[in-house]
Amino acid sequence: MTTDPPAPDEEMTAFVERLARRRPELVRLAECLSLAADVERSLLRRVRLRFQPRSSSGLEAELWFSPLVEAAGEHSLQLDPVAATVLRRRLASRPREHVEAVWACTREAHAGAPAVTRWFEELLWVDVFPAAVPAAQLDGRLRRVLAAVGAAGEAADELGRWVLHYVPRLPPWLLRHENARRIQVVSCERLGLEPPPDPFPRPAVTDEEARALARRTVPVGVSARSDGLVLSRPPAPGSRTVFAPGARKVRLEVVSAYAGVPEPVRLEVWEDQSLRLRFVVVERLEADGRRVMTLAHPGSAEEVAAAISAEAGAVHCAVLLSEGAIVLHGPDGTPVGSVPTGADAPARRSLALSPGGSLLAWIEDGTVRQRDLTTGREVTVEQTGRAVVACHYPAGGGELVLTYEQQDPSDPGRPVWATDRGDIWARAEAGDGEAPEPGAPVLVGHAPWQVTSVARSPDGRTVAAVGGDARLLHWELPPGGEPVPRETRLGFFADRVFAHADGGWTVAGTGGPLTLTTEDGDRYFITPDTEDCATAGDLASWARGCVVAVARWPGTHDGGEAGLRRLADRLEAAREDGVDCLAVGPFLFTPSDGSQTPGARRVVHPPGWESFPDPGALLSEAHRRGLRILADIELTAVADGPGDPPVASVLGFVRWWLDHGLDGVRVLGRHVPRGLLTDLRHLVDGYDERVLMRVEDMSEPGTTTALSFSASCHVMAGSFVTTPFLLWADAHDANPTAAHTIWGATSLLLNAAGPGVQWGYPLPADGLGDERRRLAAAVLLGLPGCPMLPLEVLRETPVAGLLAVRRDHLALTHGSARLLEPGVPGVPALVREHGNETVLCLVNGAARAETRWVTTANLGGGPGRLLDLLEGSVTECPDDAPVPLTVEAGGVRWLQWLPPGPPRPGTFTRPVPGTPRVRASDVRE
Repeated sequence: MTTDPPAPDEEMTAFVERLARRRPELVRLAECLSLAADVERSLLRRVRLRFQPRSSSGLEAELWFSPLVEAAGEHSLQLDPVAATVLRRRLASRPREHVEAVWACTREAHAGAPAVTRWFEELLWVDVFPAAVPAAQLDGRLRRVLAAVGAAGEAADELGRWVLHYVPRLPPWLLRHENARRIQVVSCERLGLEPPPDPFPRPAVTDEEARALARRTVPVGVSARSDGLVLSRPPAPGSRTVFAPGARKVRLEVVSAYAGVPEPVRLEVWEDQSLRLRFVVVERLEADGRRVMTLAHPGSAEEVAAAISAEAGAVHCAVLLSEGAIVLHGPDGTPVGSVPTGADAPARRSLALSPGGSLLAWIEDGTVRQRDLTTGREVTVEQTGRAVVACHYPAGGGELVLTYEQQDPSDPGRPVWATDRGDIWARAEAGDGEAPEPGAPVLVGHAPWQVTSVARSPDGRTVAAVGGDARLLHWELPPGGEPVPRETRLGFFADRVFAHADGGWTVAGTGGPLTLTTEDGDRYFITPDTEDCATAGDLASWARGCVVAVARWPGTHDGGEAGLRRLADRLEAAREDGVDCLAVGPFLFTPSDGSQTPGARRVVHPPGWESFPDPGALLSEAHRRGLRILADIELTAVADGPGDPPVASVLGFVRWWLDHGLDGVRVLGRHVPRGLLTDLRHLVDGYDERVLMRVEDMSEPGTTTALSFSASCHVMAGSFVTTPFLLWADAHDANPTAAHTIWGATSLLLNAAGPGVQWGYPLPADGLGDERRRLAAAVLLGLPGCPMLPLEVLRETPVAGLLAVRRDHLALTHGSARLLEPGVPGVPALVREHGNETVLCLVNGAARAETRWVTTANLGGGPGRLLDLLEGSVTECPDDAPVPLTVEAGGVRWLQWLPPGPPRPGTFTRPVPGTPRVRASDVRE
């Protein structure tokens, strides 16, 4: 770094020289003030009296309104930064004693000023004699300020505001220093501002490294809904939480998996803000439901139109966006043109595209507009005096058809329509069975929702309808007997359908899977849950497939109240561990005396439960962080022995906590009567989104006995469930007969749970070493239902990574499960499926690496790829050959089945060091 500063601005230098010849007293006074960050009236008076005692107070007023001042208020002024640089050069030419006296006067006047003001003035003093300050000392001063603005807390925010005020006023030679630039960038990042342009050529990594100093890990709520992606800070109740680097704002990029050209949408999510991003999806399907083309648009669409028999090179579909522009797409989904709109143009509606894709029509300000897409010219449309409410092109070709006010929408020009109740009608054609005559209305069928769009194939033999969910329903014509529709599942929520001449369909709607990318390169594959939620029974939505982290902190063995007190200090740490549900306690119920005589048994509540300070605030804070809290209650002592158990006391205790926001209860202990569980279930069901779990200590598998308790519990857990699956994972030395026996027992368990009850899988407390315990935890995390694992185990590698992957895949939390037939002993295979998502879970309990051969028929058929959700590697799977998958000794692999073709994730345009971790996140509405 050079110690010789460049010459100040020549124009300002010349101006000050001219002013000094005319008003030398004014310039001398300004020189003595050039070391001050701000010049208050008191400082101005002090400096004038000390260094120009013969002058009058009018000199102060003259300086106040002179061109040397950039800004002046009622109490203080600031010198123009360029003029101040020139004045400091002049001050440096004065005798050293005079210069040091000016500096001492400034320091004395501002001894009580904020630290950032004194720091700025120290740098101005360096500008007077730059050669006298070693480069290391100057760098140390800048680094101290950089560390201060990079610290956490509101004080650093306030410091950043002052820094952004002062730093641009530093001399140019100081602004060349990299740490001066970093100070600006860090301050801007803290406050959510874009840094000012850098006047000096510097590598882009300088700004990127500086921004990283201000970032922290920020939780962002993610909710994939039918009408778009919702991001929230702090995470909204019920949303999933992802973690991204940021400060006042978090920068994210979102790409739709259905986008033909995956251009990322850049978002900034601010503190205390919710942000919604919509994606319009259009999908072309063959008659058998096979996907041919998919495209996606960010934003909202008012209308979508499709050509039913588009010619080569013609427009396939048109999308009318909410801002009024019409975007045109070719047969492969790529944009081929647009019809822009002006800023004050009237709204457009009733978009129509001719069957061949050559003509486009819409209504604008009551006038029908038609355009020839091959020439780009307007085509005249004749209208009567009545108002036009809609327009469309006949499926068989011909001129544009207009619908006027008060015209019956079910007129003979419409071959199919739907009523508000979901009844679908069509016009009979020649040969349509028992229809009295062509053109007569025929009831096609009934949809389970209000129909938003209905279409009839050009050959008249099929009707399709959509209603805002992820189903396309088909009815054959003529209807025979009870009209049961055929169903095609979609990956988004459809509200429009169009028929094609080849028997296929174009379906349009919103949603679909997305890729969310953070600035540090983490990618989250976000999949909305398009499955019907009715299968969940009475189970709370958050509890479906949740992992229960069992917290037992030191000092809590004698009562759950101490555990809850410790919980208050550990909420943030638990959330950072990726935990969604914590079970704390246990609360120990004991008899009031040792006699246990019939009729004398009463319960002693856990100590301190009624005096716990503000439990509602604690539980609300947990919910704000996305955590659910369960209380463990141990009832063995009050369930054993003669007499009836103290039901009222137990219910009163549980009711008290539920009233304060507790999310549910886990009942522990032996021989808890079914009647007590039934009463607890009735109590819990009286509160929204609460659960009752029973952890039964059974020594032998008892599926039938356990299911008999299912009416009393939402989740039934115990070693009788866990043990068969641990044997299944550890059967590396089993003979084929034993392997099939274990496979049959585990399959029976998977098929036994009903829609309103889940299995729970507590990890055995004894008999497992560290390695076997981690393997057992990994096995349980792959199962449907509720794994129940100690909190300390969930923090271990690789269990923590498996927890994150499980939480972020609907197939692993909400999906069905089926075991593949035993292959190589020791490499069991479990397939989890939900909607269009399939995950293959492999576990190897052997002491050596083993290979499992898998065919595509096991996973959905057809060629595809297997993405390793833990490592990110991809295995190609041909349609006609088994694929070997090797699992290391004592290891697990989770692989997601993907269609053929390269992935198209969104990434930031700036290179980010390190390998991005591939994650997935899915959220149900």
